[in-house]
Amino acid sequence: MKSIRFFVVFTLLVLFPVTFFAADPETISNKMVTMISNNVTLTDSQKAAIKIKARIFVRNIQISDSNKSIEEKIREHRRFTSEYTMALDSILTTEQKEQLKQKQDEHKQTTLDKFLKKLNNENIQ
Repeated sequence: MKSIRFFVVFTLLVLFPVTFFAADPETISNKMVTMISNNVTLTDSQKAAIKIKARIFVRNIQISDSNKSIEEKIREHRRFTSEYTMALDSILTTEQKEQLKQKQDEHKQTTLDKFLKKLNNENIQ
């Protein structure tokens, strides 16, 4: 569940400009499905189910952004993320969840390695 939550948050970070400024939840949900399917093999029915859940998630996020305090928005975003994460958890198989976690771990390690290399290069100069 934590790995899926990480993936959701990562997806939001990647799609941040699109998520909050685009008017089309359909485009955003398509990108979310594509990001997941690039990491694990999904069946057509899984893609359709994830797309529906992603579309609901994006709409909820967009609606929650109006006329609320920062604290309320954060609380709502966490709730929406949790709901989407639970939905993904129920759609993906155990094997797919493991593959997704492995890809995330690889990405984390690659990111860390790049950061350390850059930091090391700066310290040498």
